Amino acid sequence: GGGAGGDEESLPDEYALLETPRGGRNAIAKGGRHGAIVDSTGGSPGGRFEDEDLDFYDAYSEAEDEVGSGPRVGFWPLPRVGVSPARPLPPRAGRADEAQKKLRTLLDIERRCRGLAGGDNDCNAENASLQVEKVLMEDAAQLWFCHSQACPFVIGCLRCVLPGISVQDAVTSIQCPRQRMAWDGDSFSSFEVLREHDPMDETREDIVFTVMTAPSPVSDREILQYRWQVSISDDGAQALLMQSFEDESLRSSHPKRVRAFTHLSGYLLRPLQGQENGVEAVVISQCDLGGGLPSWFQNMARRLAKRRCLAWGQKLRAHCSTLAQARADAVDRSATAS
Repeated sequence: GGGAGGDEESLPDEYALLETPRGGRNAIAKGGRHGAIVDSTGGSPGGRFEDEDLDFYDAYSEAEDEVGSGPRVGFWPLPRVGVSPARPLPPRAGRADEAQKKLRTLLDIERRCRGLAGGDNDCNAENASLQVEKVLMEDAAQLWFCHSQACPFVIGCLRCVLPGISVQDAVTSIQCPRQRMAWDGDSFSSFEVLREHDPMDETREDIVFTVMTAPSPVSDREILQYRWQVSISDDGAQALLMQSFEDESLRSSHPKRVRAFTHLSGYLLRPLQGQENGVEAVVISQCDLGGGLPSWFQNMARRLAKRRCLAWGQKLRAHCSTLAQARADAVDRSATAS
């Protein structure tokens, strides 16, 4: 892998897909294809919004504000005061098993949100107390919040159906800093790979540092994370997994920003079944944004949650289509030149 502060120009624009290790498919996704995710839309008939009262009071999220005080409204992801590190990761040699465990946890959360059976017994016990709240229910997009009395951090789960694109282009658009900033620059002011993955690493572990913008006077948030990429199944489905850690030698905390902490985060990217091209994208996030956030910010975020989730999927799809068109144009130019 590369050293800290890797040159963006040296990074690949395409992140190749991984194959499922022999015997790994059943261990990863018990219960059948894609881990028993067999629902075709995940939405209610015709699509509809639930919980239209966007300014409800959420007792899970009451805390002091960063620039004021008052109750805080539930949003994805839901912060609490201070950063509370998760349990330490195992040594690098054991990270592959840890990545598979995180994948099983994400698959179980997805099943609970979508009301599907199956899953890993250990994960079932761990997530048994989750209370699922339906926030957005449309044919092409669904959004859930998961609450637990055992944990103050809400889990957000978004599912988008993105026709006409490939898993390869979705992986590249999400993973590559240059590509991510091209279509998701409204979310980040900075997206860097600080340490590239070892070519021999089966999980492609790398380290990324991102800065998320926030409206003034709220401080921007920064996150230092490990990333992993693993195969979900033998049809090209991929999982992109993230978790925060602290290492001041890699990137010290900025005095004008707040260091957020990702407890669990990931993308599940599956090819749509029965279609020539298309991706089902599931995004799951459990994050402590650090500090306290003002009530007006939480209310605004809650109002915008549905719209931003829909826009996120549309922007990802549009960028993937741009990548595919650029490849097609390159092939045409090559054929003309020859």
